[in-house]
Amino acid sequence: MPYDFEVTENGVKRLVEVKGTSSFTKEIIYMSPNEWKTLFDQGSNYILFRVFGAGTEDYRFERMDNLRVFIENGLILPSPIQLII
Repeated sequence: MPYDFEVTENGVKRLVEVKGTSSFTKEIIYMSPNEWKTLFDQGSNYILFRVFGAGTEDYRFERMDNLRVFIENGLILPSPIQLII
């Protein structure tokens, strides 16, 4: 499954991916090809939660909705980009 779980929010099914790190500042996340495809296929129905300080009492999380728009508008840049042909 290319996401962690499904939720229904205001009657709309959304797919949720959670990426966690013990770091409080790590900016890089890794996505599988299936996660990447699902992100683009689902658009606004795909939610990413990033957990910082995982496993500590001081953890925090960020929710990112409609990540595809951020990528398409150049606000988030995938790096490195690998093409599987």
